[in-house]
Amino acid sequence: MLSPSTTKILIDSDPKGAKVFQGARELGVTPLEHEFSKKVFDQITLTLKKEGFEEHKFNLQKNLNSKSLWNLGFITTSFGATSWGVDVATGALIEYAPDSYLITLKKAGKNAKNSVQQTTATAFILRQHDNLRKDLVRGDGDTLKVLYSMSSAKKQMSYEQFIEKLNEHKSALLNQNSQMDFYRGIQATKLL
Repeated sequence: MLSPSTTKILIDSDPKGAKVFQGARELGVTPLEHEFSKKVFDQITLTLKKEGFEEHKFNLQKNLNSKSLWNLGFITTSFGATSWGVDVATGALIEYAPDSYLITLKKAGKNAKNSVQQTTATAFILRQHDNLRKDLVRGDGDTLKVLYSMSSAKKQMSYEQFIEKLNEHKSALLNQNSQMDFYRGIQATKLL
């Protein structure tokens, strides 16, 4: 199979500037784009560390590479068996997915409750990115109402004022195509 034996993965954190480790080896600081070797039988575990925040460990997720299934039709031939053997040996049998991670770091100590609330809002924005954009175009909607209910702005302003404030940033937000950029755009409004 013609598939690279490495994959480029983007690792980012909120806040930025966390050190990324694979075992004891420091890979760099977020945002970090790094080439990882594809390892069929090994699990890659990464650790993010930043002063004032809890350490965060996670595994890179991997799936069966759909291109490798092409060799399944030839498994009974010497070509098919050889191809699968090569795929396993080179790591071409798997692919890392997703190819980017945004990790929200939890504050250490007293601010843990606010950190959990922030993590929930981050996950919501990333998962509901498309629906939030649609509601933003319409100027109202259920996903915007949920975002408002999660925000710290609800203590200081009404939902209508929240929408007005979002509308001030509407064009900039709608120009953010990636989920992470859209999230950062929402964060920049200071409404969370």
